[in-house]
Amino acid sequence: MEVGTGRGAKVPGINVCGKTGTVENYFRGVKQPNHSFFAAFAPRENPRIAIMCVVENSGRYGGTYAAPITSLMIEKYLNDTISTARKALETRMSEIDLIPPLMMQKIRARDSLQRAREQARAEKEAAKEAAKKNINGSQDAKLSPAGDQPAPQKPGKDSATKPPVKPAINVPVDPKKMPAPRKDITR
Repeated sequence: MEVGTGRGAKVPGINVCGKTGTVENYFRGVKQPNHSFFAAFAPRENPRIAIMCVVENSGRYGGTYAAPITSLMIEKYLNDTISTARKALETRMSEIDLIPPLMMQKIRARDSLQRAREQARAEKEAAKEAAKKNINGSQDAKLSPAGDQPAPQKPGKDSATKPPVKPAINVPVDPKKMPAPRKDITR
């Protein structure tokens, strides 16, 4: 890339071939910052990498952010390092904030909803723990004065004197004793 919008993809010592692009961005009919992209392969003579970078909501063209980011990835892949002369570019690209205000507003709303859910969940767990402590506390109160054995419970009505409850039994029905089905005269 010697000239054109993709010249930001130049990597010293590597012939990079690529194409920049810009994608219009609308959210529910409202114009948002454009997306930018850059697709490339390198080196030109014997390609070892093909790559594409999309920078959402950059508001710029493909050569502004996507091409330099792609060039850094190509350099890192082919040379296994970023040269010291290009460290400033690497820092600039990694520190740039391209999140548009509308998206940031949506992110903050989502995060605050998530925090509210987590807080409600924590409060519910705390209430369960408090309820468990109250139940355990009431059982502790039923211990004998010595505190080591549960106090004897007063016997209730003796269940042995009550007749056992008969289980429900399905009795087969004799079809001859069944009443005849009614004929509906309205039909």
